[in-house]
Amino acid sequence: MRPVYVCQLPEDLQGEIRDIFTRLLLYQCGGEDKAEEYFGMSLADAVQQGMDLKIADMDCAAEPLKSGGDMADMPESIREDMERLAQIMAQRREMETDSPFLYLAGEQVGERDQYEMVNAIWHHGEDDYGLWQVEIPIYLVRNILNSPQNFVGDLDEVLDGVPLEPWPPNHTMHFLFPRGGRIACCSMEMGNEFFAEYGIQGSSVRGSREDIREELTVLLSVERAEESGEAER
Repeated sequence: MRPVYVCQLPEDLQGEIRDIFTRLLLYQCGGEDKAEEYFGMSLADAVQQGMDLKIADMDCAAEPLKSGGDMADMPESIREDMERLAQIMAQRREMETDSPFLYLAGEQVGERDQYEMVNAIWHHGEDDYGLWQVEIPIYLVRNILNSPQNFVGDLDEVLDGVPLEPWPPNHTMHFLFPRGGRIACCSMEMGNEFFAEYGIQGSSVRGSREDIREELTVLLSVERAEESGEAER
């Protein structure tokens, strides 16, 4: 069965989980300053690491509390948060699937008319890269995030990790998403219908590694700023 990630859940449920992670980390560490000292990063980045997990691994946020003492001594709100995480984890098998597409267009109630800008890259040869920016439906973005072919790194690690492919490339696309100050590279084979629908849309550029790196630095910085602004609102 293909696992489901927290970032694939409905936005309202993601928000609930983010709030739970935040409260649990603050309680475990005794405050925001101590949490940031313990994790060596901002509280928001520490919470984001939890948001990047598979649903099956969410319990890591509660495990230190379970193993560290009597739950009866905890505030009721913290016990309720832990119980809620357990409820969500118990439902995960209902969400897992053997299908390469977890989210089908017809099942995206309220999302079929919503689009998100994505960035895809290719590595054509020595110092030869391509970048494509295009808007695609949110349900497709969720499918891409579900791909088991993914890794997270900084921009240079991502550029190094994209496989060398001849031109024209095959139907495997390498999509980039900002994630907690780093970049998730999710690779997925897209069908002929995808290229027929979106192949002539968006904008593309081909150039040296440094050219594409400069483009992505700007594009992904803008996306991170937009995510940060949405979180503040």
